[in-house]
Amino acid sequence: PADPGRPRPTPADPGRPRPTPADPGRPRPTPTPAHLRRQLGCELWFGLRGVVLGLSTSLGGGMTVDPHAEMIQAVEPSTQDGCEDCLREGSRWVHLRLCLTCGHVGCCDSSPRRHARAHAAHVGHPIVRSFEPGEDWAYCFIDDAFV
Repeated sequence: PADPGRPRPTPADPGRPRPTPADPGRPRPTPTPAHLRRQLGCELWFGLRGVVLGLSTSLGGGMTVDPHAEMIQAVEPSTQDGCEDCLREGSRWVHLRLCLTCGHVGCCDSSPRRHARAHAAHVGHPIVRSFEPGEDWAYCFIDDAFV
């Protein structure tokens, strides 16, 4: 008879037990913003500030919410034309990031001047999202992690 405490083998590999979510040897995948939006719902993801305040810091599956997420506000981009600091200085940028606290548009860490990170350090607004078409993620500079 099969041991009820042991996971059943998968059909693809009948000789090997299938890892379970409680299996400490199996790393958990890192949730992405798109994954969270599907799990929580679009309205909840973009209204994350209210969701975080209403939940504990741990969501199912060991996923934790960034402690700086409470700084996320509904913002309007300061410009649609590019990195506002690069535009003022006449320098170039690679990708754009939007500050989710005040709406500052800065350039990414691959850009020569790294204005988004400089803005985060100077004014204390750590969370940005990509301001590139087709990209859908947010990042915390302080925790060096996607949110």
